[in-house]
Amino acid sequence: MRRAVRRWDVVRAAVVALVVARCCMPLARAAPVLHPDMGVLESLASEWSEVNGTSTWSRGRDCESMALVRCDGDGHVIALDVVYDDSAISLPESITGFSHLTRLSITDSTLMDSLPSALFAMPNLKHLHCVLSGNIPDAVGLATGLQTLDLYYNQLQALPASLGNLTTLTHLGLGRNIFLGTLPASLSRLSSLMHLSASHNRLNGSIPQVLSNLHRLTYLDLNHNKFSGSLPAFLGGLSSLVHLSANRNGLNGSIPRELGNLHRLTYLTLDDNKFSGSLPASLGNLSSLVHLSASINDLNGSIPQQLGNLHLLTYLILAYQTLSGPIPESMGALTNLEYLNLKFNRLTGTIPASIANLTRLTEVHLSYNFLAGSIPVALTTLTNLQELSLDHNQLAGSLPSFHHLSRLSRLHARYNYLTGRAAPFPECLSPNRTSACPNDCLYPPTVSYIHGNCLAASTFSCDGWQRSSHDCRLFCGARPLTPPCSGHGVCSVEPGHHDDTPAWGAQCTCDEGYTQGTAAGTCVPRGPAFLLALLLVLLLPLAMLLLLAFALPRFLRCVKNRPRPRFFFSKRALAARQASLSLEVA
Repeated sequence: MRRAVRRWDVVRAAVVALVVARCCMPLARAAPVLHPDMGVLESLASEWSEVNGTSTWSRGRDCESMALVRCDGDGHVIALDVVYDDSAISLPESITGFSHLTRLSITDSTLMDSLPSALFAMPNLKHLHCVLSGNIPDAVGLATGLQTLDLYYNQLQALPASLGNLTTLTHLGLGRNIFLGTLPASLSRLSSLMHLSASHNRLNGSIPQVLSNLHRLTYLDLNHNKFSGSLPAFLGGLSSLVHLSANRNGLNGSIPRELGNLHRLTYLTLDDNKFSGSLPASLGNLSSLVHLSASINDLNGSIPQQLGNLHLLTYLILAYQTLSGPIPESMGALTNLEYLNLKFNRLTGTIPASIANLTRLTEVHLSYNFLAGSIPVALTTLTNLQELSLDHNQLAGSLPSFHHLSRLSRLHARYNYLTGRAAPFPECLSPNRTSACPNDCLYPPTVSYIHGNCLAASTFSCDGWQRSSHDCRLFCGARPLTPPCSGHGVCSVEPGHHDDTPAWGAQCTCDEGYTQGTAAGTCVPRGPAFLLALLLVLLLPLAMLLLLAFALPRFLRCVKNRPRPRFFFSKRALAARQASLSLEVA
């Protein structure tokens, strides 16, 4: 019995001790952690307060009460954010007193002096983001443990060769500087680099071969530079690449088919360059691709059928090219596509009915092509559609009903062959409706442009403008009653002109044997005018010869039979005159 009582006493004492410990634990946690680096912080705060007042992170005596400062469990500063609005500050040597510092970020401020060399010798520094007024010191090569170096929004012109010593560097941000020339060869030694951004600089020449050694690279951004030459094929060997962007350069030549080897690539943009040739079919191998954009180039040929294999694609932009041929039916397999832009090309054929499979489409831009046939009813099933642009094509037939597409806000179908009445639409098609329109005349699309066709005049009774000279006009672009260029030429469009005026930039390139007529947008047979000109050229010399043949003999006869001049003195008077002269001489 006594043993049982003793055991109970032991258990009760243990429970009491556990309860007491549990109750006291929050008090222990709430106790402030002493700041072993407070002396350094106060020194920096005292110096920087002269520039822009008291530092926001110098308040308090512990890590929990200090903003923009992170500490470890022992109270050592491991991360420091220096934020002074548009102020110029200096970074003193005392900052190296943070022996445990791993991250230093100086934003919204500018360092008046270069970074102190001792900063790069800090053994635990891994992430550095700062705005400089000078160049990067050569001592950066001492930071062998550095993993992230962000130097965005500076005025840097060159990189030190010692940068190649940072073999642990994974993120290098060089965007929005004024770097000249090309990327330094020392970058080839950055074997751990995964993220490289050098956009918005003045880099020129060819894309350097040093990038071929960065096999772990996943992100490469070369936008807004002055690179020239071709896009190197070695980029296809960077098998880890996920993001590749080279917009707004001077790159030319063909797009290398080796890019099709980048099976992890999700983002590819090559806009605003001078690429020529056709799109490589190997791009259809990029099974992870989500965004593909290669607009404003000189690409030609047809759109590859293989692009239909890009089942994850959400954005496809191939505008402002000279792509020709039909839109492939395989586009219907891009079931995740949300944005399609193929405007300002030379695409022909009809709009494929398979577009009905693209139920996630929000915008479709097919303007300024040579698409024919009718507007497919399949477009009316795209319930997520917000903007549809079909201007300046050769679409015919009636306009299908879009009344059930509640999200559609813009419909452009100007200057086609559309005929009949726009029955599916109410009479108020634009927000410029007059007071004569009933209140229930509001209807999506709120902005609709369907003029330049031969729709019934009543279609435009309430939208603020009446049937104008643009409708059924016989000029290139607004020619629904007649084929473009009278059926004997090709109507070409110059972008940048206003669509609603006759001088919108369309011109006819007439077929052989035809020439532009007096009426705009027409081609007339060259035969009568050409033969008349030829006849005039041939008959003019003949007429001259005939004129000479008939006129010359008569002229000669006139010269021969002209009257002889009569002398003023007679023969008798002349003899008397000579006799008198003889006597005078004698």
